[in-house]
Amino acid sequence: VHVPLVLHGPGVPRGVVLEEPVAVLDLPATLLDLAGAGGERFGDGRSFAARLHGAAPVDPPTALFLESEFGQTDADHREFVFSGLRIGPWKLVLTEENKFFPPSVPRYGREALYRLDDAPAESRNLFHQAEHEARVADWLGAMRQCERGSEPAAAPGPHCHQGSGCEFTATCKAC
Repeated sequence: VHVPLVLHGPGVPRGVVLEEPVAVLDLPATLLDLAGAGGERFGDGRSFAARLHGAAPVDPPTALFLESEFGQTDADHREFVFSGLRIGPWKLVLTEENKFFPPSVPRYGREALYRLDDAPAESRNLFHQAEHEARVADWLGAMRQCERGSEPAAAPGPHCHQGSGCEFTATCKAC
């Protein structure tokens, strides 16, 4: 989730840095928008071209669904498996497998909640702190419902986009 995206070409201003994260899902819409061949949306993605030219984000921070499954070699593609959410400065991570930091070892754990503006190196896990219990429960419940392909039953919370339902992943068509 700390992977820089560098764009270069016609219509791309030089030296611009977006502070908010963007999703790979938004790249096709953005590239079409920059080329003058598309609008604000393409598939499930939204263009961030206007933000490259100084426009403020029109929408509140969208929840970005995180998932990864990979291995160091082709021998085992499930050495590292995790999923989670990134919403504004918050990042929730659920680890299924980690070759170097096994989630079954209490020192590492399976769950983590980070506030990235306070601890960008993800050094302070807030998951088990009482003050974040409602946030964690809300996001975990919405993730589970979205994974099952149904709209969250609870009223839209900070995990939702403009109060219309979750936007965790493009594959969650019911949301």
